[in-house]
Amino acid sequence: MALRAGARSISAMALRFSLFYFALFGALGLWMPYLPVHFAALGFGGGDIALLSSIHATLMIGVPPLWGYAADRSRRVAPLLRLATFGAALAFAPLAIAHSVPAAAGVLLVFGLFYTPISGLADSLAVVAARRAGVEWSRLRMWGSVGFVLASTGFSLWRARGGAAAAVVPGTTALLIGAAAVSLGLPRLPEAAPRAPSLAEARRLLADPRLLFFFLGGLVHWAALSPFHLFLALHIEGLGLNPVWTGVSVALAVGAEVLVMWAFRPLARRWPLLGILALATLAGTVRWGLMALLASGPAIALLQLVHGLSFGAFFVASITHLERTVPPALRATGRALFGSLVFGLGSVAGNALAGALYDAAGSRAAFGAAALLEIVPPLLFLLAARLPRPAASAHAASAHAADP
Repeated sequence: MALRAGARSISAMALRFSLFYFALFGALGLWMPYLPVHFAALGFGGGDIALLSSIHATLMIGVPPLWGYAADRSRRVAPLLRLATFGAALAFAPLAIAHSVPAAAGVLLVFGLFYTPISGLADSLAVVAARRAGVEWSRLRMWGSVGFVLASTGFSLWRARGGAAAAVVPGTTALLIGAAAVSLGLPRLPEAAPRAPSLAEARRLLADPRLLFFFLGGLVHWAALSPFHLFLALHIEGLGLNPVWTGVSVALAVGAEVLVMWAFRPLARRWPLLGILALATLAGTVRWGLMALLASGPAIALLQLVHGLSFGAFFVASITHLERTVPPALRATGRALFGSLVFGLGSVAGNALAGALYDAAGSRAAFGAAALLEIVPPLLFLLAARLPRPAASAHAASAHAADP
């Protein structure tokens, strides 16, 4: 009976985290690609839309570390996650009546203050809960990718049938409310650090050369993904190909991402994590180089299977690496720094570079530059692997020596 009760408890935990990720990233699959379409329908100009789109990436640089440090300092990750998720849902809803650029900017600013830390806080909670339950965290997180592609594809079908772009606002709000409701059932962090960290200890994370090279490698890699994030549809249509290949490309990319997340444990048993990161980013050199050369819809779509490495393996290996190397008292801060530097600063820098190259020479030049840029991250990850491990990181690693 006790075994059955334990199994039910583990299954309930896994289901709740899977539903949370599904709803959270389903919302992202709506607002990220389709909010600009909604703004265009309101008559906003291209510069206005670019400005509004930059708010999220800019806030990613500074906001998540503040929430992450607050989580480590208070050791109350679950309550902060609920606050952020409910806050994001409530903050996004007023976009339905924000019909001017200043009004939309104000709504997105408040929304970003709550939304940007959610993923890092959820990972902090889920990684520990999954490890304690003997469940693979990557198999929980992959449901976020499933939610993303289903929501994005579903909305594209809605648009194809004449659905209004404005529906992105209530659709996103509903999914965020769903995520917030599920967050009420998520467990509290099952392990607490013996003491709250000081600000000086948090700053010392960036003084660890291994972590610094790791963060820099992730930042450059994410910057190299910017042409894919920004110009995939424009690139395919600019080649004179059927726009359907954009949808096929995204579906294959996310499908590969989900499969890699599902099968990550055997991969991690054979390869060191920094080696996986080097391989995942090196594959980007081939991917983006071929994107600059190919002109066939089926070939471009099949090439996106490499996204399983570019994002799936990269993201799971990164979070697992932080779990093994960052001291327990600073893990939420470490994950927040990763999100801030990689997804925040990496996006801002990559978008600026890709946009400039696109304006100057087109999408082929942007993808070609990305291929050259992807040469750098493998070198940084391999350099990090060769550096000596600080004592605190070595202690963190020994505590997880049996983990994948």
